[in-house]
Amino acid sequence: MMPKVGRKTTVVGVLASAKLGWIVTSKSEGVYIYAVREFDASKMKALDNLNGRTVKVTGTLRYSPGSPPARTDVAEASVPEHFFFDVAEVKVVGLSTPRPKRPKRV
Repeated sequence: MMPKVGRKTTVVGVLASAKLGWIVTSKSEGVYIYAVREFDASKMKALDNLNGRTVKVTGTLRYSPGSPPARTDVAEASVPEHFFFDVAEVKVVGLSTPRPKRPKRV
């Protein structure tokens, strides 16, 4: 996927909530969608109704090398390297209807 970084790219997969924002997963890859600038964070809410659905995402693919833990003497979370789209520039289209939720068995 590295050759596509910086280019307009389309990814099809299932949209799900993730620690960094949203993630679109397919059989071979996962690409995040999140707000690069804080004032774009409100745009993340617009994707709520697509959660769990198959979507087509088009935008400029970006890459983050991640960040190591600030301290090495304690267990601390870090951000892994990943590919992502900026929510301010991405177009997300739902391709499937949401699956009905099954009632919980008692």
